[in-house]
Amino acid sequence: MRWYALSWVEIAKALGVSISTIWRRRVYFNLERRRHRGRRMLNATELKELISEKKERSMDAGIIMIEGDLAARNLYASRSAISEALISVDPVGANLRWKDLTPRVIYSVPSPNSLWHLDGNHKLIRWRLVVHGGIDGYSRVDNNRASTVANLFVAATGEFCWPSRVRTDKGVENAEVKRLVLLRRGEGHGSMLQGSSVHNQRIERLWRDMRKMVTEYFRRLFYFSENNALLDATSEIDLAALHFVFMPRINNSLEKFKASWNNHKLSTENQKTPNQLYILGMLRLFGSNYTAVRDFFEENTVPYDYGVSEPEMADPEGEGNVTSVKPLSQDGNHGISLYLRARDIINLHSNNN
Repeated sequence: MRWYALSWVEIAKALGVSISTIWRRRVYFNLERRRHRGRRMLNATELKELISEKKERSMDAGIIMIEGDLAARNLYASRSAISEALISVDPVGANLRWKDLTPRVIYSVPSPNSLWHLDGNHKLIRWRLVVHGGIDGYSRVDNNRASTVANLFVAATGEFCWPSRVRTDKGVENAEVKRLVLLRRGEGHGSMLQGSSVHNQRIERLWRDMRKMVTEYFRRLFYFSENNALLDATSEIDLAALHFVFMPRINNSLEKFKASWNNHKLSTENQKTPNQLYILGMLRLFGSNYTAVRDFFEENTVPYDYGVSEPEMADPEGEGNVTSVKPLSQDGNHGISLYLRARDIINLHSNNN
């Protein structure tokens, strides 16, 4: 619980014990007194360098998301220091973010894992790339990946246990998720809610932030490549090379975004993070009759391949020596040079066959 930066008072309250008991245990196990003491404090220069690096891909990252990113990396800087660094690195963007506020909508579910929202984001569909995401309606804990929906869902249940209910749209890509949920919860539980995505307000906010922090960077990069005759969105060879290089890069960016999101503070929840809300909510409701909470504490785990068939993937070796290209390596050109190398290899192999 200290890993999630909860105070000793919050931990005592969540566990239902006195602060003196917690204090004795803290001394006995030689735990840090301050919640941020275990994190490395960044100096002004390091903070500016980190923010500059993040701004290259996440142009709209603000104080809250920077705080979440630092927490995910086990680093720390005060909010005032982050604000000063942001103004120094990006004075125009710092001013514009104040004008881009999102209206708040009243929303309530009883517990963590009570309702998960699933959806697909199609901002990169021109290049046959879809980001599938899920968010816990109670805590806002999210799980994003450019992957198949059912496999994403099952992987998330392995990390967070099974939700009581799931909300999705009526897209055919959610059919396997529906089958799995009904298999797990039964027909009479009301566990699968399907309808228009306008009712998926939790995940719509997630998509808004993800677009700013992740997909907009790649969208602009791919259009730049097209406009400079480096990429043809109608070419199977170009798309094969694009997917080989950029799917790992996109997923890597999404993992970093997920870590930042799950550790960013929510002003509507007394500055608690999604991770804190999730663990505190589960502890507060321990012993309740909520299905999702019971499952969490009973450790009712399931194998990763629970009713899901792994999609057939083309063998990279079948495209020549394309595996010599390392998608996550730094080429000094935002991955474009790696893509061009992969395309040349695939193209050569195709011509030889």
